[in-house]
Amino acid sequence: AWEDGVEMFRESALTAPWRCAGNNVRLGKRLLQELVEISRDALDDLSRVNRERKARIDLMDS
Repeated sequence: AWEDGVEMFRESALTAPWRCAGNNVRLGKRLLQELVEISRDALDDLSRVNRERKARIDLMDS
């Protein structure tokens, strides 16, 4: 990301801040998408583990 920003600034000092801001927004969006995906996977795993735990408890109570 830093190298992209430096390259943009070298190309045009007038448009560089806007292009850097756009690049940062794009990178931030990608990071948020990955964070949401990881969170969703973690919640799915926790739900599965909880279901399995409840099933084992039900077997013990039977």
